[in-house]
Amino acid sequence: QGGGQGQGGPPWRDTGVPPGQSQGTPGANEGLALPAGGEVLSYRGVVVGVEGTLLTFETEAGEQLQAMLGPPWFWEANGIPLAPGDVVELEGFESTDHMELNWLQNVTSGMRINLRTPTGQPVWVGSE
Repeated sequence: QGGGQGQGGPPWRDTGVPPGQSQGTPGANEGLALPAGGEVLSYRGVVVGVEGTLLTFETEAGEQLQAMLGPPWFWEANGIPLAPGDVVELEGFESTDHMELNWLQNVTSGMRINLRTPTGQPVWVGSE
C-alpha cells in the first residue's frame, strides 16, 4: 500500500469506496466525487509554512490547518511557489490527519494547481 503517496492516502483507500461512488447528493459539490461521508471544504488563508509536501496555513478565522500537496516527486515537478505570508484559496476534504486538496490557488502570485480530477482521482495517478 502507500506507494510513496503519504500516510495512508485518501479515506476511500481505507473504506473501499472508490472515487465517483460516494453516497452524496448527485450534483452537489460541483460534481467532485468524494469518499463516503466526505464534505468539500473551502478556505482562504495565509501560508504559515511548507514542510516537504505538507502545507500549514492559517484560515481567516485564525485556525491553523494542514493540507497535503501530493507526493514529493509530483510536487517538485508541478507544484506552485508557496511562501510564508502568501494568501491562498483552496478546496479539499478531510483525511485522517490532514486535508487532501482538490485545488490550490496562490492569490498572491495568481498561480493555481488542480490536484484532483473532476471524479476525485489524484492527477498524479498513472504518471509515476
